[in-house]
Amino acid sequence: MGKQLEEAVLWSDEERRSIVAAAPVAVVTYTSAGIVTSWNPAAERMYGYTEAEVKGQPDPTLSE
Repeated sequence: MGKQLEEAVLWSDEERRSIVAAAPVAVVTYTSAGIVTSWNPAAERMYGYTEAEVKGQPDPTLSE
């Protein structure tokens, strides 16, 4: 039973990533310290930064 649950969780994570990637709106996730952990293609188009440029960094679109 544990293996089935693990596979379901992994599938759900892949499905979530696909949905976020296809979303027409910017979706950005952060750590509790405000560091970008994900940045979807819509955020790239809206803000002009690639995920590779911002992942692991503070959000460049937010002013301090």
